[in-house]
Amino acid sequence: MDNVFTVKEIAEILKIHHLTVRRYIKKGKLKIIRFEGNVRITKPDLEEFLKKSAKGSKTSLFRKFF
Repeated sequence: MDNVFTVKEIAEILKIHHLTVRRYIKKGKLKIIRFEGNVRITKPDLEEFLKKSAKGSKTSLFRKFF
């Protein structure tokens, strides 16, 4: 499926540890969908997460990736 990422793929895109991605999910900062029993993140949900995180940050992750 296009525009749907695994936790590992998101970690690689953002250059962070996969457990950090899971912490964002657990805290409700990053929305997920369940697909065939697995966790997936859609591109729109990733973009929304990056926009929200950019508001409180001096550097914009959103501009870096999109």
